[in-house]
Amino acid sequence: MLHRPTHLTANRSPAPGQGPEPQKEALEEGHHSTPRTGHPAKPTPEPRRCPSMTATHTPARHLGHRPQYLPLEHGFDEWFGSPNCHFGPYNSSVRPNIPIYNNSEMIGRYFEDFKIDLRTGESNLTQMYLMEGIDFIRRQTDAKQPFFLYWAADATHAPVYASKSFLGKSQRGR
Repeated sequence: MLHRPTHLTANRSPAPGQGPEPQKEALEEGHHSTPRTGHPAKPTPEPRRCPSMTATHTPARHLGHRPQYLPLEHGFDEWFGSPNCHFGPYNSSVRPNIPIYNNSEMIGRYFEDFKIDLRTGESNLTQMYLMEGIDFIRRQTDAKQPFFLYWAADATHAPVYASKSFLGKSQRGR
């Protein structure tokens, strides 16, 4: 797997209506998504890789917002995204807007610095995450370095938001 490109694209869920959460938990925590299968729990929260491999995590992670739970503390060399989901509505007192990080630096918040129009469903979040992932791939390819990119877009939950060029392009799109 380390010597040739491998694409892991299957994203199916045994939990109807919950999107990919069981698979994301299994990948991020190393636990099986269905604990009653008889498989032993073998937590592997860090990506398995050779010493020269660079790993990145983009964008959403649902394992906690405190520093010790973020991807940089669990074997990832880079991280661009948020520790939580962007579903609103949020406000500044009861439910604060979710921060977005570039590695350990908070670079803004959903709805404030990264606009999400709840009325139209327009947002550039997925495009922004896509560009970060492509940039990571290009940097590692140019450096001829093996890499692991864990890219789990918020869009896998449901078709919630779309960039302007995709609005109204599908039956479920806004």
